[in-house]
Amino acid sequence: MFRFLITSLFLLFSSSLFALDFSGTYIGLFDTNKKLITGESGTGPTSGLNNIVELFKVDKRVLINVKHNKENNTVTIYIPTERAVFPDMPLDGDEFKGKDNKSGTHIIEGNFLDNQIIAIFKKYADSDNERIKYFKAELSPTDVLLREKLDELDEKEKYISSLNKDIDKLNKQKNKLESDVSKNKKNIKNLEKELDDTNKELVDTIIEKDNEIADLKDSQKKEVAKIKSDNKKKIDSINSENEATIAQLNEESENTETSLINTIEDMMAEPLKINPDFLLMRSQTNDECNLYTSPSDQASVITPLKKGTEVENLVIVGDNKDWSLVATGEIDNNLEGLLGYLITDCLGELGGMDGDTDSTSSASSNEKISITFPKWDSGQKNKKITIDAPGFVSIKGKINLESGITEVQLNGNVVDDVSTNGNFEAFYIAKSGDNDMLIKVIDKNNDIHELSFILSTK
Repeated sequence: MFRFLITSLFLLFSSSLFALDFSGTYIGLFDTNKKLITGESGTGPTSGLNNIVELFKVDKRVLINVKHNKENNTVTIYIPTERAVFPDMPLDGDEFKGKDNKSGTHIIEGNFLDNQIIAIFKKYADSDNERIKYFKAELSPTDVLLREKLDELDEKEKYISSLNKDIDKLNKQKNKLESDVSKNKKNIKNLEKELDDTNKELVDTIIEKDNEIADLKDSQKKEVAKIKSDNKKKIDSINSENEATIAQLNEESENTETSLINTIEDMMAEPLKINPDFLLMRSQTNDECNLYTSPSDQASVITPLKKGTEVENLVIVGDNKDWSLVATGEIDNNLEGLLGYLITDCLGELGGMDGDTDSTSSASSNEKISITFPKWDSGQKNKKITIDAPGFVSIKGKINLESGITEVQLNGNVVDDVSTNGNFEAFYIAKSGDNDMLIKVIDKNNDIHELSFILSTK
């Protein structure tokens, strides 16, 4: 056992001199009472050794050897009194836990705190013969001193390394400066010679330029006088021409303004149009009807529609639901996608109802929320509805609640068209692909009922 301890210490001290870790020999006490690690006993485990006769039996002293592998962040613990080695236990912060390397029936767990180790040792863990011991020990004074010296040595090494780098840097700077000084001396001599030559040239140039400036001033005075005279004549001529041009432009502007106003009025008189390729055209006119600019027979007529004209009923409006906003298909004059208002009675079908007079006739009385149109995909009831194309879609159904209905919502928007018997019609603009739909009903008991499904476009 002593030989193993010496070997462990040698391996510990032969590790990196500059790495501070938990390695070392810890001296302390053990007891079967948990108070050893939870209570206070002096300033540390080793302080209790002074009163070992009063507090503990001699055989309650313990020696714990720790080897910390910084690279793998594991610790190996050897407890000579227990003849147990716990190898390569992973560290979680300062905490460890593992089994012995021989029987595998002994467990140790604990943590490091400054220079202390606190551990719980379970011999024959989880068996009828399980015995628990509590360890509390402090790093030996020798190891404490060693750590301090290693820290000192590490700092000195870092400082020396830093100084060596600074010396190398300064030597390079010195050599560069010496080279620069030598070059600068040569440059100074050359510059001094150039300066002398330049000063001589400058004196001669100044005399020459003074003479040229005097000549230029005389010449400029004459030119300025001539330019002023010529410009006055040009300005008078331009002013005369501009007056005639401004008068002509004013006349042209008035004519252009009148033409633009007439063009805008013609454009505003044209009816609104959309691309109807994305609409289903699920309705037809049942007679010859007029398409109006607003829901009133006193409004302007956009165009008359023949019987059987295909339209898409976008929404029913008016206090009595007697008008519908529609988009037309192709009509005789090759117009298509006209937006306007029709009297609802002119529509043979209100949005593709396939001739049904009761939109909720197929609704199940057992379902609190039933969808009657569009139809559910085969085998996908209450899950998925597929329509032919994106665009406006009318969703019809029935609410079956004895408590009565307070409010119906489609994707968070209140549905206005709800009858007293629970029939409802909601409108939605479907995008291409899958659309997440949620119908929410609030009854008069303030209870909420929901139906969620997918509205998919081909």
